[in-house]
Amino acid sequence: FIECIKVSEFFEKFNISIELIDLRTLRPLDIKTVIKSVKKTGNLTFVDNDWESYGVGAEIVSRTVEFCGNILKSNPVRIGIKEVPIPSTRALARYCYPSIGIIIEKIIKQLDIKGIKVPKSFYNLSIDNSDIPNSSFKGPF
Repeated sequence: FIECIKVSEFFEKFNISIELIDLRTLRPLDIKTVIKSVKKTGNLTFVDNDWESYGVGAEIVSRTVEFCGNILKSNPVRIGIKEVPIPSTRALARYCYPSIGIIIEKIIKQLDIKGIKVPKSFYNLSIDNSDIPNSSFKGPF
């Protein structure tokens, strides 16, 4: 979520506001808050540290289209980890998670915003990959 705040702060510099929702629970899923936001903004970008397919992002996009399909200004976008098995080392796993630069880039494309460049340094800032074991984990491998 901290990474999404950084994304929001980036867009604020261009007078573009991003409404952030931090889903704290999946059961029960607070779809009403998501629907309310989509009705307000007309857009949905779902960022998760899980694969884009078959997960909660797919469910949220599905429900949003069911309830708000006629008011969406753009197709919903899911941003998640690459569709590959996640390596167990931090050094390799960081290449699987989307960077802040990728998140910003996909939002720019989704909203068809012209004239905004993503700083190259933002592509080195990955979203939280907290599902990787901490350094005290020694195996078995």
